[in-house]
Amino acid sequence: MRVTLRQVAERAGLSVSTVSQVLGSRPEAFAPETRERVMVAVRELGYRHNRAAQALVTGRSRMVALLSEHLAMAYYGTVMNLAREALHERGYDLVVQPLKTTRGLGWPVDGTLVIESRELPPEFDAGAEHGPLASLGAYVIAEHDHARSDLASGVEAALRHLLAGCRRVALMASPIDHVPAHEVRHQVYRRLMAEAGREEVVIPVGTKSRASSRQAVVDGWQAAGRPDGIFCWNDDVAIGAYRGLRDLGLRVPDDVALVGCDGLDDTEHLEVPISTVVEPLAEMTRVAVDFLLARIENGKLPLQTRLFTPQLVVRQSSRR
Repeated sequence: MRVTLRQVAERAGLSVSTVSQVLGSRPEAFAPETRERVMVAVRELGYRHNRAAQALVTGRSRMVALLSEHLAMAYYGTVMNLAREALHERGYDLVVQPLKTTRGLGWPVDGTLVIESRELPPEFDAGAEHGPLASLGAYVIAEHDHARSDLASGVEAALRHLLAGCRRVALMASPIDHVPAHEVRHQVYRRLMAEAGREEVVIPVGTKSRASSRQAVVDGWQAAGRPDGIFCWNDDVAIGAYRGLRDLGLRVPDDVALVGCDGLDDTEHLEVPISTVVEPLAEMTRVAVDFLLARIENGKLPLQTRLFTPQLVVRQSSRR
């Protein structure tokens, strides 16, 4: 038998009107404790909210699209989960779509979050089917609300840390001629190598998965001139590189110092914890969600922006 809204209200000890508004058009009008009572009752009873009926009545679907060019990397998965949690607290659900296939979302959304992109596909129509948008990450869409990470400062701190203790520092990333000119990691690496009078050394990695990075180190360490320091594009690459260095019989950090980028929890739980540039993902994601929901409520707000500063966390993998 289908669970009714009245049954949810009785279980929560609230009025039908309150439950309807918490699940519908005005969850932000109620205290967190009230919203939690409703959600507990919903979970206990297995209630399924009729979003189609709600959208017809209110003009709102209470859904937000999240667009990302990458769906498999741990960084993006972390941001997606953080966004889902932040939206759920405000009575919204999340639908995830690859950035390059935004046609056919399947359902109108009230707004859109974009991860790590400076531009949108030409078919994207902000304010219509996709609603207003906000972006977050090291790369953002500047003309829209955004929460941006100053990744360059974190990368510079990581590279200066490696340069202080290593003779030959390599960048493990896509080949320089395969990335756009605005790519932060390559820009900072090339600038600091030039300032220090050091040779540029790139260990190329294609898909930036842990498996491909492990193999890339095995294949490329000797060809790269046996570097004694490696800065990795992201933490997935760093974890794969760590395993590859172990495959080669090399010691981290005695033979090769290693630093990642992102701040994933996994980096702290290896035999040798990996140093990394930690981005404030939880706060940055929550701010981007706040910006988007504020824009949904009031499209005339001035541009909302906030800049976040990553922090280098030095662990055993680069201590010498």
